[in-house]
Amino acid sequence: MVERTSIKELKARERELHEALLLAQKANNAKKDFLSRMSHEIRTPMNAIIGMAAIAGAHLDDRGRIEDCLTKITFSSRHLLSLINDVLDMSKIDAGKLTVNHEPFRIGQLTESVVSVIDSQARTQEKIFECDISGIRQERLIGDYLRVNQILLNLLSNSVKFTPRGGMIRLEIKEIEDQKGRTFLQFVVSDTGIGMSEEFLERLYLPFEQADGQISQKYGGTGLGMAITNNLVELLGGSIDVKSRLGEGTVFTVKLPFDLPEDSEEYHVRELETLRVLVVDDEEYDRIHANILLKRLGIAAQFAKSGREAIKAVLEAQEAGTGYDVCIVDWRMPNMDGIEVTRKIRETAGSDVLMIVLSAFDWSEIDEEGRRAGVNAFIAKPLLESPLRNVLESVLGADISSKEPEAAQSNCTGSRLLLAEDNALNMEIAVELLQMAGAKSDCAVNGKEAVEKFEDSPAGYYDAILMDVQMPVMDGYTATRKIRAGGHPDAKTIPIIAMTANIFSEDIDAAYAAGMNGHMAKPIDAKTLYQTIAGVLKL
Repeated sequence: MVERTSIKELKARERELHEALLLAQKANNAKKDFLSRMSHEIRTPMNAIIGMAAIAGAHLDDRGRIEDCLTKITFSSRHLLSLINDVLDMSKIDAGKLTVNHEPFRIGQLTESVVSVIDSQARTQEKIFECDISGIRQERLIGDYLRVNQILLNLLSNSVKFTPRGGMIRLEIKEIEDQKGRTFLQFVVSDTGIGMSEEFLERLYLPFEQADGQISQKYGGTGLGMAITNNLVELLGGSIDVKSRLGEGTVFTVKLPFDLPEDSEEYHVRELETLRVLVVDDEEYDRIHANILLKRLGIAAQFAKSGREAIKAVLEAQEAGTGYDVCIVDWRMPNMDGIEVTRKIRETAGSDVLMIVLSAFDWSEIDEEGRRAGVNAFIAKPLLESPLRNVLESVLGADISSKEPEAAQSNCTGSRLLLAEDNALNMEIAVELLQMAGAKSDCAVNGKEAVEKFEDSPAGYYDAILMDVQMPVMDGYTATRKIRAGGHPDAKTIPIIAMTANIFSEDIDAAYAAGMNGHMAKPIDAKTLYQTIAGVLKL
C-alpha cells in the first residue's frame, strides 16, 4: 500500500514538473519573441536617425532638405523613446514600483494633448478621428493626468495602427456617476479596424503577447502596450472592458474615478447672455456640441452650415441693426474655409465682430494668414467650455480669473548656471538649449569638478546647478551632499536640479534626499528644461 502511494506521488510530481517545464518554456519563448521584435523595433528608428543624419550632412547647402531630415530624426527619436518607456514601465510594474500622482488638472489639458497627437497620426495615414466630449460637466479634476494620458494614447494609437485607410477612430468621454467630492469618467475608444479573435482576447493583457507573428511584422510594436494599459487602469482604481470581432473593429471602455477640487469654480455668465453669437460649421455634431456649451453659458446662439450662409446671416443681421458680437468659424469647411469666411465678414461687418477660428489641426501654419485676414483668436477642437468662456469674456473686458496658467517662458536672459555632465554630446545639447534661452553656463565633467567650481565662485554667481547623476570620479548625489554641507554662502539655498536618465520613483526620491530641488528626465526636452529652470528661479 505504501509502495503504491509512493508511485502515485512520484507520478504527480512528475506531472507538476512537466507542467512547470512547459510553462517555463512558453515564458522563455515569449521573451525570445519579444527580444526579436524589440531588436527590429529599436533598429528601425535608429536606422532612420543615422540615415537622416548622414543625408543632412551631405546636403548642408539645402536648407529645405536639412529641415526635412531633422523633422524625421525628431519623429524617429520620439518613437524610439516610446519603445524604451514601454520596457521601463513594464519593469516598474513587475517590481511594484509604479506610483499614483494626485494633482489637479483640467480635462481640457487632457483632451487637447491626446487629440493633437492622435489626429495628426490619423490624418497622416488617411484615417478619420473623432472626439466627443459633450458628456463632460466637470472641467476641473484631481487625479493622475499623465497616467490617464498614457492609457488613452496607448488605446488610441493601437486603434490608428490597426485601422485601415479610410477607417474611423473615435474617442468619447462622459461622466457616468457623481458622488460627493468625486466623479467617474467613462472613456470609450472605438475603431473600424481589423479586430481581434475571442481566443486572443483571453491573452490580450499578457506581457509580450501579439495576435501572431504576421501582426507584429506588419504593424510593429513590443506587445507590452496593453499589459501596461491594464495595469495602469487597475492602479488608478478603474476598470477596462473590451469587445471585438475579427474584421469588424474594437471597442474599449475604461472607467476611472477622479476627485473634485473643494474650491469649485463658479462662473458668472449673466453678462454673456447679452452676446449675439454665430457658429459656423459644416458638421452637424460640432454645431450641436457648440450649442450645448453656449447654452451652459446662457447664450442662445445662431448657426450656419457653410461660409456663404454665414456671410449672408452677418449681412442681414447688420442691416437689421442686430449685428453679431462673435462669430465662431470652423477652419476646414468645403468651398470656403474659415480664413476666407473671416476675410469676407471683415469686408461686410468691419472690425466690430470678434472672429474665432476653430481647428482640430495644428493652426501654426495658418496663424499669420489668419491674423492678416482678421482672426482674433484660435481655439482647438474639440471645443471646451473654459477656453470658450475666456475668449467670450474678453469681448466684455471681464476679469478672466479662470484662465489657464501661461506656460513658462523660455527667457532665462541674465541667468548663469553650472552644468555638471560627463557626456560631451549631452553637454553640448544642454549648453546650446540654455544659450537659446539667454542663459550662460559653466561646465564640469564630473561631480568633483562641479563642487570645486561652485566653492570657488563668489556669492550669488550661479543661479542654479544642473546635475547629472551618474558621473565618474564623483556622482551627482555625492556632489550635491558636499555642496549642501560646504561653507559657501549659497550652499543651502542654490537650486540643484537632477538631469538624468534615472527616472524611477526611487531615483527621484534619492535626488530629493541628497538635497536636490528638482528632477528632469533625459533625453532633455527643451520645454521641460525651460519650465523647470523658470520654476526654481521664479522667472
